[in-house]
Amino acid sequence: MSGWTFRVRDYAQEAAQSALPREDATNDHPLLRQQPQATRATATTASASTAATTPTATQSVSDDPLADPLSAVEDDPLASSETPHATTGLYSAAGEMDESFEPWECKVPGILARYTTSEKLSLASNMLGGKGPSMSGDTMSDKVKSRLEELEGDEEQELDELTQQEFVARIEKLSRDLTVAWKKEQRVNAIKLVIQSSKLLGKTEVLKFYPSKFVLISNILDTFGDLVYGRLVAKANESFAQQGRRAKLPVDFTPDMVPPGAREICQNWFFKVASIRELLPRILVETAMLNSYRFLGAIDIDATLTRLTSQIRGVGDPLVAAYCRCYLARVAVRVAPRARAFLMPLFRDLMATMKQVSTDHVRRQLKEQRISTGEYMHIFSPAIDWIMQCVAHKADAATLREIMDTCQANKGSSVLLNAVIASFPTGYVSRRATQFISLIKEAPDTGLPKFQLFRTLGLNVCMSPPPDQDRKAILNEVWNAVTKLDAPDEYVACAEAWIAYPIKYFSPKQVNTMLGDIVAHMSRGRAYSQHYGQLMSILSKLLTHMHDFSALFSMDNFLPFMDLFQEAEVKAESAKSVMEAFAQHQRDETADQLVLSGMMYLCKVAHDSLNAMTFEDERKRVASLIIAFLTKAAFGRNFEAALEFFVEARGNFSNLDAVLKYEVHRVNALIMQTHAIVKGKHNRKTSQFVRSCIAFTFITIPTISDYIMRIKLYVASACVAIVNHALSQADVFVQAAIDLIPDLPERIDVDMTMELIDPFIADGVETMAGALLMLPDHPEKDRLFLHKHLFTTIKEREWKRPECYCRALLSLIRMLGGLAQPSYLYGADGVEANDALYASSPKFMGDVSTMTKAVIEELFAVMKEMPPGQAKTAALCDTFDTLARTGDMQQAEAAQLAADFAVLARKQSSDASVRVQQTLSELTRTHVPGAEDLALLCA
Repeated sequence: MSGWTFRVRDYAQEAAQSALPREDATNDHPLLRQQPQATRATATTASASTAATTPTATQSVSDDPLADPLSAVEDDPLASSETPHATTGLYSAAGEMDESFEPWECKVPGILARYTTSEKLSLASNMLGGKGPSMSGDTMSDKVKSRLEELEGDEEQELDELTQQEFVARIEKLSRDLTVAWKKEQRVNAIKLVIQSSKLLGKTEVLKFYPSKFVLISNILDTFGDLVYGRLVAKANESFAQQGRRAKLPVDFTPDMVPPGAREICQNWFFKVASIRELLPRILVETAMLNSYRFLGAIDIDATLTRLTSQIRGVGDPLVAAYCRCYLARVAVRVAPRARAFLMPLFRDLMATMKQVSTDHVRRQLKEQRISTGEYMHIFSPAIDWIMQCVAHKADAATLREIMDTCQANKGSSVLLNAVIASFPTGYVSRRATQFISLIKEAPDTGLPKFQLFRTLGLNVCMSPPPDQDRKAILNEVWNAVTKLDAPDEYVACAEAWIAYPIKYFSPKQVNTMLGDIVAHMSRGRAYSQHYGQLMSILSKLLTHMHDFSALFSMDNFLPFMDLFQEAEVKAESAKSVMEAFAQHQRDETADQLVLSGMMYLCKVAHDSLNAMTFEDERKRVASLIIAFLTKAAFGRNFEAALEFFVEARGNFSNLDAVLKYEVHRVNALIMQTHAIVKGKHNRKTSQFVRSCIAFTFITIPTISDYIMRIKLYVASACVAIVNHALSQADVFVQAAIDLIPDLPERIDVDMTMELIDPFIADGVETMAGALLMLPDHPEKDRLFLHKHLFTTIKEREWKRPECYCRALLSLIRMLGGLAQPSYLYGADGVEANDALYASSPKFMGDVSTMTKAVIEELFAVMKEMPPGQAKTAALCDTFDTLARTGDMQQAEAAQLAADFAVLARKQSSDASVRVQQTLSELTRTHVPGAEDLALLCA
């Protein structure tokens, strides 16, 4: 190649030619909501008949072209007919149980975890064992008797002594066996298994495990009830099919919809249950089948529930009776939530049963199992809590008053008192908090401990505010009692419940006092090390209800409270909790030094918890939280303090690239803010500050492990230095970026995937080429020293993807095309770039031409070695596009060179021909000199 000449460009003219046509916006913008034309036309006459001319909701939807098309369904008069109507019967659960009612399923994990045992549990080795049915009798009564004996299974069975784990596994297997037997049409075995399982609830040989056993057995009963109900539905649908009807029994069916066959089967099932001789299994099995009463007509569910309530009075053991009542209430809530008439009799019977605790039988049982009266009463808690919740939910004032009177009359029952506090509406409890405090103080130490009662009360008053005049007295009364608790687990349980009380109803002073008391109690004997869960809950409530971080960090007991988290992992999680709350709730920037220093400490704790084994997602999470904190730090015009802050942050967060990158950008922003204040004319003081900031960035960038990020930050910092007339520092930044290229690895980690680094290097070269256009040559170095150094560096690198190398070379050609212009496209105010420095001198232009020739020759060499394919085609098209746009196409050699690349590209594929033609068409349309001649050469 003998010569290459760049086209002299008029950037202002090119900008004007490429600008899109513009016009003022009008009121007819298609994205603006408008009324239909007809509506606008009649708007002036609408006052006389507003109702007749007002558009309906359906009209507004159809007239808006951008409206949600699904919203029209809400106004479809036919849509409601397809929606099943809500039944008004007792069986409907719609709208009955709101979020304030805690489902049984939520209580089960706590029961299973709390009520455990290390003693052996007895269970029949074969629940379905025994003799087969005897049919020797001739009469029907003999057959019925035989069947009953088969179901009851009264014969002696061999018992296995099982551990708790083995017992649980065996019960779960029984539940699976029940389902299997049912699927195999073995109805007798299924109901026999259910009866035998029910009898297990009558055995109280291991009292401490009884609530957990109740949970396991009740699951079997529930399964049986669902199986029976499902069979009846299936029989009803079979009857419909036999009649040639396609309909199926709806979910909210009424008894008159049930075909006779299904109703008869249902009656047979209840006859079978009624024939069970023992009271307890008969009650439990019938209760499990309550939902099936829907198939029988003229059945009053309230009367049925009342009858079952009365039958439970025949269960002698008070514990068994209590849980039997609990199961009745549990099933009733699920299948007939509107049935409430039986609840108060159920509650009164429960209170009567509790008086049997002092009988000789119970005392003898407690002595044999070495259980205190208090522990025994605690076993009643799940049953009493559930019954109380059912009774109190949406109860009227009279019912609540009766329960309250009963509670006052039974001052010896702390279990009942706790259930009342937990189940009553929070507003009711809060308004009478002082009354409940008196009842708690009068409660005996047997049963539930008083700290549990105080804890339950605290949860209520924190949810619903007590009267203003009582708030201080409540806090003083309770906390005087709580602070006297010596056991750390009891104390922290109360503190966890009550910490939200002063936050909601008092000032930070009272919160600080309570935190100080918590620190003092939990520091004794390192008690905090055993209660990190409760302490984390206290912290969570602090952060949930207290969003003023200036007030939070002004409390002198907050950081000592944070220091209770001594274990490394817990300490880091507590710090992250505060950081997340700060990121979520701190909306404005803050200059509060207490907040900044406190958050800096906590962020450092989170940062120091990271190590080589930490997952990348966790590193990103911590980095984002630290950046969220740094973003909120405000210093006004005190830029020196801001720089000192980021110097401290760099020392604290040196292992997170994202944070270091943010710090570099923030310090560069400080430089630009200073530049804006002095309007680009630095004095001695601001110049010294700018150089201090540049020193910060120059020191910080090499500590970043991400090579590509380093190159980008070097270039960005160089541009900032150029704008602020720090040209020697800009030279150093650019040279550092160029010198980094030879040390780059072949592959880098990108989102957990090792990828070739070549595309990223090409991006970096393009960015550096753009920055070099603004940077004048160093007076003590050769012309185009950095430009040539960049070319030499990328030329010496071994590229795995030659198309990326071609892209880097093309960016150099575009850079050289810019350098060859008499006036550059952009620059920094007050900085004389090479266009002013050399004024297009022959020597300078000769250096530009020489370097351009070398770059183009390198392009030729790379293209020649590239194998045919899509990458080569794209590289050829890009090369032609760059040469045609930057070169002087009126010069024969330049036009021929560009045409050669066009011809080579067209030989690759038809897509390349399209791209070449697009470039030629655009050059012709914008009247680029020589474009027509170039088109002829490319033909």
